[in-house]
Amino acid sequence: MSLCGCDGFPEVHDTVRPRARKQYRCDECREQIKPGDTYRRDFMVHEGEPSSSIVCECCDKLMERFFAGIPREYRHEITFELGGLKRAVIELRDEFGVTLEGFPYPKQEEPSA
Repeated sequence: MSLCGCDGFPEVHDTVRPRARKQYRCDECREQIKPGDTYRRDFMVHEGEPSSSIVCECCDKLMERFFAGIPREYRHEITFELGGLKRAVIELRDEFGVTLEGFPYPKQEEPSA
């Protein structure tokens, strides 16, 4: 668990990776998390307001790779809104040239001559 101050970061942030005892839906990709699957649950308190999110194991791994791919000098500046991970991965490639192996990027349009 981490405790942070103002600066837009949560005052409380706790992450656990339990096995599902019932069915959930991933807050990121909207796919089902079935009983027995491992998933990520984040609990946060931001400006006094509690919230939580659940993401499937696939999205959890993609998030880890996304944050690891951010150039060091921008790590405290770059994030994404829940549900926007895939768009953020594409923007990471477009802005910094960082590609994540195995991610299904859409085809880039060829510049017209």
